[in-house]
Amino acid sequence: MTDCATRLEQAKIALHNLLTGEQIKATSVNGRNNIYFDMDEAKLRRYIADLERECGNGSRRRSFGFHG
Repeated sequence: MTDCATRLEQAKIALHNLLTGEQIKATSVNGRNNIYFDMDEAKLRRYIADLERECGNGSRRRSFGFHG
C-alpha cells in the first residue's frame, strides 16, 4: 500500500471512529501527525477529499450521451 493510500485509509478509519463515538484523537504516518476532535468532522472530510484527489481516487462525474 502506498503512503497516500495508507494515509487515506487511516483518515477514513478516523472519520468512522469519530462518527461512531470512538475516541481516536490522532493518526500518524511517517512522523506526520494529524489530530482530530469532535468539532473537526468537516476538516477531516476535507482532508479525505484532498487525499482521494492526491491518490487518484476522487469521484469523477461522467456525462452520458445518447447518439441517434
